[in-house]
Amino acid sequence: MRRVISLQQDFINEKPLLQIIIEEAGHKCYFLPKFHCELNPIEMYWGWVKIRESVALLTHSIYRSDSFSGMRTLADGTFPTGKRLVPELLDACPVNTIRAFFRKAWRYMDAYMYVSCL
Repeated sequence: MRRVISLQQDFINEKPLLQIIIEEAGHKCYFLPKFHCELNPIEMYWGWVKIRESVALLTHSIYRSDSFSGMRTLADGTFPTGKRLVPELLDACPVNTIRAFFRKAWRYMDAYMYVSCL
């Protein structure tokens, strides 16, 4: 039954509600395959934050010269502290680095599409 419904023209032309809301807000919506961290730039972004935080712990440096501080160094295990620290860590990532994550994900997707066409 799922196959029959998925082939119906009105079903094919219908956008998911989430996509409609995102596009009405003026953004683009891309659905990525589940559990493919190499195709998801957000995973690269979180990885960057975790690596940067780990370097701070290993060197015992808190990077007081910029907006970044080691999360584990400053965290007390409470939710309010986490709410305050996570945006600080995410904001420490330069925009050029985030753009590089998106370019890398697009290159992976392009390579997968090319291989699947062979």
